Amino acid sequence: MLLLILSMFPAVERSVLYLEEKVVTTIDGQTTHQYSRSVYLGKQRVRIDFPDSGQRLIYNMDLKTLYVIDLAKKRYFLARPNTFKERSSRKPLYWIAEHVDNRLERGGPILRKTGRSAQIEGYTCYEYEVTAIKDQPVKTTIWATRYLKLMDRGQIKADKKSIRQVWMAALGIEPPLDVKQVIRKIFDELEGLPIRTVSTIMHDDIPITTTSTIVGIERAVFDDKFFSIPPNFQIIRPKDDIEDRPWSDNDRP
Repeated sequence: MLLLILSMFPAVERSVLYLEEKVVTTIDGQTTHQYSRSVYLGKQRVRIDFPDSGQRLIYNMDLKTLYVIDLAKKRYFLARPNTFKERSSRKPLYWIAEHVDNRLERGGPILRKTGRSAQIEGYTCYEYEVTAIKDQPVKTTIWATRYLKLMDRGQIKADKKSIRQVWMAALGIEPPLDVKQVIRKIFDELEGLPIRTVSTIMHDDIPITTTSTIVGIERAVFDDKFFSIPPNFQIIRPKDDIEDRPWSDNDRP
């Protein structure tokens, strides 16, 4: 009855921050893998579409609930912090902080501004090097454009909190507090919006580089259903899920 009553009201349209991102991996200078993803940042949820694979992710803004959606097979999987027996939430940090007594050591500055600039996707960007750890196995640079310049183009009034939330979503479900603090520190030190991130690791003296570039930024308007599971999609129960957890269509967002 409640669903019937709710269906009588029109969906509310809301402004959404939209990012189009391109990711390219190269080995010794040769492109081996590339894909794109579309990120939609709403008021209560983050939606990430992978057009090449037909997969969609929907996060609650608190990062405690994740819906993994297979658009081709019309099914989805619901993950929560204790869905899996083991987690490796610290792996995506790419060695940007030391571990001391099983905690991330957040000592001095994480970033160093190199003074170099470049035009990337029409923006004047400034380069930052991640320098948190000496002799780190991964070399990471971030190219950021200043917020004032971005707003002058009339495309978006973005703030650090919005873009930081996208980075948080990439870390997985409910990242540990110390991980969140490292990400916050990066954004505190950045003087603007990160447009390109380049990470290189050496393997047998061969460079493996992953480059992530935001190729589109704008505001879009969608209704609330845009962040919901499509109708008639079936939920999947994982084999290693906790036995006493109820799973049903009630878990549909």
